[in-house]
Amino acid sequence: VKGSGRRQAFIYVHGFANSFPVAARRAAQVAYDLDFDVEPDFQGLTMMFSWPSRGSASPTAYTSDYDASDQAVEAFNRFLDLVTSEYAGLERVHVIAHSMGNRLVANALNARAVRPSDSSDRILDELVLAAPDIPATTFKTRFLRTLPSFAERVTLYVSDKDVALYASSQARSQEPRAGQVDGGMLDVDVDRLDVIDASLLETGFLSHDYYASNNSMLSDIYSLLKRIPADQRPLIRAAGPSFRFVTGDGAEGVGVVDPRRWSPWAVGAGGAVAMMLTGWILLARGRGTRHA
Repeated sequence: VKGSGRRQAFIYVHGFANSFPVAARRAAQVAYDLDFDVEPDFQGLTMMFSWPSRGSASPTAYTSDYDASDQAVEAFNRFLDLVTSEYAGLERVHVIAHSMGNRLVANALNARAVRPSDSSDRILDELVLAAPDIPATTFKTRFLRTLPSFAERVTLYVSDKDVALYASSQARSQEPRAGQVDGGMLDVDVDRLDVIDASLLETGFLSHDYYASNNSMLSDIYSLLKRIPADQRPLIRAAGPSFRFVTGDGAEGVGVVDPRRWSPWAVGAGGAVAMMLTGWILLARGRGTRHA
C-alpha cells in the first residue's frame, strides 16, 4: 500500500454465500465500474476483506455464515488498524459493505466504540451500507449513533424490492431488516447519515445486488466517494429526512413490487433459489420466531 503512492482506498466486505473468488471478482467489478483506479484525481486502491462464508445459499449455510461474521469482528478491526495506520500512508479509506457484511462491519465499529483510544477516532471517510442484513431494531438501538462517529459520512441504501432480505427477516427474527423500507430507516434523521431509497431501481432476480448491478446506483456511489453531498447528487432527491432515486435506468414510474406478494412458482429460471428462500420462510413460521 505504501509503495503504491495511492492516497485512498476502498475496502469491499462481501455478504452471505460469497466464496473468496466470487467476492474478489465482485470487488474488482465495483472498482472497474467506478473507475476507482484510473482517474487522475480519483486513483485509489481496491481492497477486500474476506470473512469465511461457506459460499452456499442453503439455510444451514446462512446460520453458519451468520456466526462466521461475528467471529471475524476482531480480525476486521486489526485489518482496519493496519490500513488506517500512519505507516500505510492513506489519507482516505472507504468501506463498501453488502448484506451480511454490514453486520460484520457494524459490530466491528461498535466494538471500537468501547475502546477509549478509539471512541472519537473517525477512521473512515465514506461508509456505504448496501442492503444491510441487520434487524432494523438492532440497527437503531445499537448502531445508529455509533457508526457516524467513525466515518465522515454513512450512506445506507434500502429497497422494498429486496426478496433476499425479506426471506432473511422471516427466517430469523420475523422482523424487517435495516435494508428494507419496512425497517423504518427512511424516517431516521441523524447527523452524517444519509438513507437512500433504491426501490425504483431496475434490478435482477431477488433485487439484492442492486448496489453493484445498476448504473444509477453505481453513479451515486461514484459521486459520494467524490464527496458530493446527497442533496447535490443528480439521481436522488430529498424525501423527508431521507432521499430516493428519481431514475432507475428506465425504472421511474414502474410499480414497486412488495416481496410479501412474491410467488416463487412464477420465477422460472430462478425457481431453485426461490424455493430455497420459501423453505426458509416456511421453516421460520413452522418453528416460531427465532432470535436475531
